[in-house]
Amino acid sequence: MAEEKNFSSTGIEILCDAAQDPDFYEFGTLAAHAQTPDEVDFCDSDTVTRNLIIEKAIGDYVDWVSIQFRRCTSALEKGAVRLSLYWLGYALHGVEDLAVHKGITNGEHASTSENPDFQAADVALSFSYARRLLDTVYNALGQKRFDYLRNHSGGGLLTIFEKNQADIHPEGWDLNNRYGEYKAAGEKYININPPPEPVRWDREYVGKYFLPIFTQSKNR
Repeated sequence: MAEEKNFSSTGIEILCDAAQDPDFYEFGTLAAHAQTPDEVDFCDSDTVTRNLIIEKAIGDYVDWVSIQFRRCTSALEKGAVRLSLYWLGYALHGVEDLAVHKGITNGEHASTSENPDFQAADVALSFSYARRLLDTVYNALGQKRFDYLRNHSGGGLLTIFEKNQADIHPEGWDLNNRYGEYKAAGEKYININPPPEPVRWDREYVGKYFLPIFTQSKNR
């Protein structure tokens, strides 16, 4: 997607690297992956409690994506283009996960035989969502600031040392500590009787809910 928007080769490297990082630094942060807490799997269908859990999960997700965009614009305003690109790529992870996860719980994700991350139609939709995000960021920043971002020709990938700084990921990776919880959730899920109703967010609704947030920064 970044190629279509004429990002520099260095910029593309930073974006792609950053888009992987929520899986390492925020593996246990459900909002980073467009997911719903496992407790919803133990609720009866169409109960107030279930609906409130899902509604909160969507709100947390929208907030997470918005925070990454604010980090992106803040870094850009300070002239830290590498860091701005990094946070944009980081946000792209969450937007693409909306397409493939649709609010799925860890329990269902870990127990299903068909990995939701690799379903062709949803993967294609994730590319579409990435395009929409970049279009929205362009409109939010305006051409001058967006060009400054995509024409970056300075330093490349952030190092592990840089990523572990206090203003980026001071706690380091959480993947190793949280993966066991993910697998355990899958084992619990398959033993729920009767099987829970799968959580499926209305992706277009969620997208329309958070994309307007980006336009608030236009031409600032």
